[in-house]
Amino acid sequence: MAFLAKGKKADLVNVCEELGENVPPNSRVPDIKHIILESKNFNEEAVRIMLDRIIGERLEEAEAERQQLEHEAERQRLEREAEQQRREAEQQRLEREAEQRRLEREAEAEQRQIELQRLEIRRLELQAAPAATTPPGRTEEVHHKIPLAQITPKFDEKSLFLVNFERRAEMAKVPREEWTSKGP
Repeated sequence: MAFLAKGKKADLVNVCEELGENVPPNSRVPDIKHIILESKNFNEEAVRIMLDRIIGERLEEAEAERQQLEHEAERQRLEREAEQQRREAEQQRLEREAEQRRLEREAEAEQRQIELQRLEIRRLELQAAPAATTPPGRTEEVHHKIPLAQITPKFDEKSLFLVNFERRAEMAKVPREEWTSKGP
């Protein structure tokens, strides 16, 4: 009965159950083999086939369970990889957005700097321009639309004309430096 040696305890218990024998829960393998051999339904060839079938089923179940565990492990690995790829893609997207915002801020800062330089140049031009056209101490620019010569009546006597011209020029707030250019 060497063929019984290839079965495990669970296999031998299943053979006993199929033979209609009860196996006490604390039985050891030699006790179970003895129960099989002493069974009234014992037929060596039938028990051999039965044991081979039970062992085959156990091995198939173990293989199926192993494959299922492998499939589950592979599925979990693929899920982890997919999640890692999603995280990496999200990280790259966030980095691109941060870089884009940084470039936009730099461009805005550069535009502000250019605008400040342009305004500074304009300010310097305005400071330099009035200094060239306006006499010192005078901040407002006066443009006379009516020539003083037209509002000053002409006199045959030059001294009377000059006195009258001075009065009218002072009333019109024309600076003394411009009197010569506005005179007759």
